[in-house]
Amino acid sequence: VLVRGNTVTLPAVAYQGIWVGNATGRVAANTITGPARTGSIIVGQAHMRRAEVDSNTITAWVNAGVVTQDVDSLWVRGNALGSGRADICCGLGGQTGAIHLLPASLTAVLARVSGNTVTGTPAGGIVVERNDFGGADTVTALVDSNAIKRANFGIVVQYYGRATLLYNGIDSSGTDAVRASQYSGVPALVANQNNFSNSRQFGLRNLGVPIVDGTNNYWGDAAGPRCDTGCGGGLTTGDSAGTNVNYHPYLTAP
Repeated sequence: VLVRGNTVTLPAVAYQGIWVGNATGRVAANTITGPARTGSIIVGQAHMRRAEVDSNTITAWVNAGVVTQDVDSLWVRGNALGSGRADICCGLGGQTGAIHLLPASLTAVLARVSGNTVTGTPAGGIVVERNDFGGADTVTALVDSNAIKRANFGIVVQYYGRATLLYNGIDSSGTDAVRASQYSGVPALVANQNNFSNSRQFGLRNLGVPIVDGTNNYWGDAAGPRCDTGCGGGLTTGDSAGTNVNYHPYLTAP
């Protein structure tokens, strides 16, 4: 299934914009405007072998711009998402996001979120949330080369979520640039070669037990991150590193 080149303007009360279910599908180069409460673009929910969501422009979304669930091989790349808002609803969990990866199943092999831009949302920028299948989905999502600005949370990895974050630029987050909130026993988040700047609270906050690999990131200051235990020697204006975060060595330039 190919859904390409459409312009969709949604009414004031809408639940989906484009939805591709149990097929191999690509959703590309569409423009979607308006308050889809469960996703401007949804792929999956009925089991899919392969899905690509690329080069779409999504504005004025509610809760989620792109939602994926139960897709074995997934690519979300090159999309532009702006001016979204949060309004918790409709089974999307406690943290909504511009791009929201919901659980896949035991047959999942790949999930990549790459080269997207997210601008201006009180929700999360990218949310990797795996929970409904009791941990059966063991794929580590690769979240790389995304630009996220003025989101409440830049990237959130939670519950059974597994993710590697590389080369993302996250600026002016309302709370944290990256937040890890994973269940005990799930391999810790890995975040390397990212740029964190102007976050209101933390560049990288870990609410879980496993120590997060937060090495080789730029924290908005050549002197490295701030943190509760005095990292940076009090001489830095960089973003903060939370507890259970291994931040050293850090990059001295973006």
